[in-house]
Amino acid sequence: MNNNVILNDAYRRKHANTIQYFYQKFPTLMQRKIAEANIQQAWMYDKILEFANFDSNVLCVGNHEDTAYYALRSKMPNLIGIDPLFDYDLASYRQQTSQKFDVVFSTSVIEHVLDDELFISDMCEMLNDTGVGIITCDFNDDYPRVPKPLVDVRLYTSSDLTVRIPAILKQHNCVVLGDFEYHNNVDFHYEGCNYGFATLVFRKDVL
Repeated sequence: MNNNVILNDAYRRKHANTIQYFYQKFPTLMQRKIAEANIQQAWMYDKILEFANFDSNVLCVGNHEDTAYYALRSKMPNLIGIDPLFDYDLASYRQQTSQKFDVVFSTSVIEHVLDDELFISDMCEMLNDTGVGIITCDFNDDYPRVPKPLVDVRLYTSSDLTVRIPAILKQHNCVVLGDFEYHNNVDFHYEGCNYGFATLVFRKDVL
């Protein structure tokens, strides 16, 4: 399964139809986006459709200007979006709801969060017994030897995604789905920094 990868040009070509769909459906929103970064939302949109359907309960963490979230709203009436710009961050939302979800997803949010281990823990705890968590994040395997954008708290490395975060998942009865396919394929440039976009998919595994 191509779940845990670096979203390079090969994936941009693979998800080109979804990116074009976003341009057709949300032209004004897409004009505000950096073209090369749209692969994150396109991959996320297509990935969620693998795991969720019309009746699924789905939570988007960080829905502000998330094209995947907006595109999914017409397909999934039980989709909820939260964002600290409007209402809740993930920790606050978890404290005020007991709802569990079939899918919890977050596109390019975790690198901005101070306590990313709490973020992953909260995602796990909001999944139902077979629920799936999906994230994308900014990645460079040479971090912290290379600079990060000012808006990021950190860049992620293969060690984060194959060791540190899976250890947290295990504490919450979650497992990574599929193999790790992380290579230092850095092809995105922003604020004088070079990095890429990594993905991680995990499932609640309650026996």
